[in-house]
Amino acid sequence: MSELPGRKARPEEPRVFVDLAQYDIDDEPKRRIRVSKASSQKDLSVITSSLRAGIPMVIDTSSVDGAADAVRALASEFGAVAYEVGSGVWLISPAEVRVERVRSR
Repeated sequence: MSELPGRKARPEEPRVFVDLAQYDIDDEPKRRIRVSKASSQKDLSVITSSLRAGIPMVIDTSSVDGAADAVRALASEFGAVAYEVGSGVWLISPAEVRVERVRSR
C-alpha cells in the first residue's frame, strides 16, 4: 500500500466475508390487502389512506347508508377501480392493479 506524504500508515484490517444468503433481510410479505368493515360514513376514510399507500382493500359497507356513491367517488378521485363483489362489499384497487372478473364454468 503506498502512503501519501504527511499521512501515517494504518495497519491493514483483516477482510471478513459475510454471506448474506444466510440472513433474512426482508421477511415481510411483498403484497398485502386491507380488509375493513365500515359502520359510518366517517369509516370510509380508510379507503383514502389505503389508496394513497397503493394498497388494495376490501371493505364491507353494508351497514352504511349511501356508501355506494361515496365509495365510487373516492375511487374515481384516485383513478382507482371500485368493484362491488357482494351486497355492500367492495374491492377497491389502485389504478396500477388490474382487477379481473372470473366467471365459474
